[in-house]
Amino acid sequence: MEDKPEKSCLLVDESGCKLYKRRWIMLANFALFATTNLFMWVQYAAISDVVAAHYDVSTKTVDFLSSTVSIAYIVFIVPVMLITERFGLRTIIMLGTSVQCVGSWFRFVGTSQDSLLLHFIGQSMCGAAQPSVMGMAPQVAGTWFGIEEVSFASALGFIGIEVGVGMAYILPSYFVQGPDRPIGHQMKYYFLFTAIVMTILMLITAFVFENKPPLPPSKPRMNVKKAGKKDNFLQSIKYILSNRNYLLLLVAFGINVGFLNTIGLVLKDFLSLTYTDSSTILSHLGIAKIFCGISGPLISGIWLDRSKYFRVTTIVLSILIATSVLLFAISLANATELLTTISMGIFFIFISSFFVVATEHAVELTYPESEVMSSGILNTTGFAVALLMMFTIDVILSDQTVFIKACFCFLILIIPVTTSVCITSNNRRQDADTDNYLEEDNSSDTKLMESTLD
Repeated sequence: MEDKPEKSCLLVDESGCKLYKRRWIMLANFALFATTNLFMWVQYAAISDVVAAHYDVSTKTVDFLSSTVSIAYIVFIVPVMLITERFGLRTIIMLGTSVQCVGSWFRFVGTSQDSLLLHFIGQSMCGAAQPSVMGMAPQVAGTWFGIEEVSFASALGFIGIEVGVGMAYILPSYFVQGPDRPIGHQMKYYFLFTAIVMTILMLITAFVFENKPPLPPSKPRMNVKKAGKKDNFLQSIKYILSNRNYLLLLVAFGINVGFLNTIGLVLKDFLSLTYTDSSTILSHLGIAKIFCGISGPLISGIWLDRSKYFRVTTIVLSILIATSVLLFAISLANATELLTTISMGIFFIFISSFFVVATEHAVELTYPESEVMSSGILNTTGFAVALLMMFTIDVILSDQTVFIKACFCFLILIIPVTTSVCITSNNRRQDADTDNYLEEDNSSDTKLMESTLD
């Protein structure tokens, strides 16, 4: 039986869209997928030394296991965008959870000391699933949620990412506790547990997740064709990349989120150079990451839905991100654990908010093109910048102190502030909620919709 609309959506014919209760189930399913995927990516940050000892390799090799995710995203994002455009959300989410599930079992089989290659293959497969997660929250929100709640829904989807990263800082060190116990035995059961969880998630997705609602949730969603959406993939990419405001936002997002991706992988290395017991402070930061990763996006999503101040919010958050990293550099120079925890907590809340604001801002600037394209290009840039920053920190600045490295990051983060200021306000998706795209002769699309409602 078809769900009843939860509230009226006043569109062209005042009955052309519906909000379905099951939209929250779709969002929860996606958020769970995001949590598990990001957990599997960042988990090596907390146990890099233990994993390195188990396989008898350097910690740089273990860091490379995490870096494969960045490389995989850059390689697979274009196919993911194509599949999403042609076959829809269910296909790409189902594909992502399936690849992640198989990869998790490869990682489990590769836990023996002479099976690093199998472990590497499994981690690469998990990385290949990440384009189905990163940047997909706006697509899920735009497909299922109304214009007055779309930013909030996107923020809820992004929370799964933040919770996954926070859990990756906390849980692995409890499962894999180092040389005092048999490392191989601990790793075997740890990766078996994650493989079972990924299998359950895949089965839930297969039975629960739907491609799209029977009727669109909002007027902008209903009228993307009439608003001028391009007919093919290449035209859409060309249109997006020729948008001046989007390119300025791309620079700001790439650097800010690139630093986020970098610090997620090398945070323990940074802390180890300053503090003797980095595991304790890392656990504290993991808790802060979860708290800030939930509160920041929630506040930002509600704020955007009510205020529509996309540009101003982008500028303010860029300034606050740079400021928090400067505080982080000062805390490392003075070896102040409390200030380090506070500064990174501030950074987490602002960068998680920025992620939501920037991806939603990108959708506004590039409407009527699909959300997965605008956010996919943003995230590709973020991962590319992360690889460049990791190379700079590990190679070019390898002989410098951790304070110098942190100051370098602060100076780089001045660039997003500058480019954000240069963006002009142009909320195309919000404007589309009031524009009338229907032709006077009553289009066939409207007639078909009316017959469906009847």
